Amino acid sequence: MADTFLLEVATPERLMVRENVSDAQIPAADGYVGILPGHAAMLSELGSGVLSYTADGHNRSLHIAGGWLEVSNDHARVLATAAGDTDLALQASLDRERVVAATKETGASPSPQRPAEDVVQRLQTLKSKIAELQKDGGSFGDVSEPAASKSRQQVPIICRVIDDAVRAYETGRDINGRPISPVQLADGIRRLAADTRKQEFQFTLSLTLGRDAIGRLESYMNELEAIARDIR
Repeated sequence: MADTFLLEVATPERLMVRENVSDAQIPAADGYVGILPGHAAMLSELGSGVLSYTADGHNRSLHIAGGWLEVSNDHARVLATAAGDTDLALQASLDRERVVAATKETGASPSPQRPAEDVVQRLQTLKSKIAELQKDGGSFGDVSEPAASKSRQQVPIICRVIDDAVRAYETGRDINGRPISPVQLADGIRRLAADTRKQEFQFTLSLTLGRDAIGRLESYMNELEAIARDIR
């Protein structure tokens, strides 16, 4: 019996994988299917999840959703509706498939979507505007140094969270290296905006930022929520 079998993973757009592998774990509609050399012929509907395999002793993986799996004569063909190296890339592939399907059904031209670079640029521009708020800082009233110090940390914290969001958007992984979907990222951004509106946060910020700066921060959080709505 051969030590490997041929694995092919393809979407309607392109061939993603064509390698001789020693094993594979493939998400079928009713659970994961383990494939080894000599596997019996089979045809199965695919589910959604991480397809993992071993090639030349290296473990590799990609995210897939929908489609069909065919195994025959030491050849496993994965014909996926969508696939990507990360969950974020998978979501982008799914979005493209939905646009194509909708276009075929209605005959209408697909509506334009904001490119990834646009979302990143908007987040970076917004972070720069928020950082400018610190320049208007001072001390208002009788404020102890520990309280003032905590207040001055709030704007840099917001900027760091936005930096983390940019990296997550570009890589599909959170600050701990775990996969993060566009939906999860957008929810996290909305939570940041909500946190800045909490009474305790507003009070802490008011110790070193004037009323005008806090008002501008509120408008920036509205912008942030608008960006979250465009994350796909």
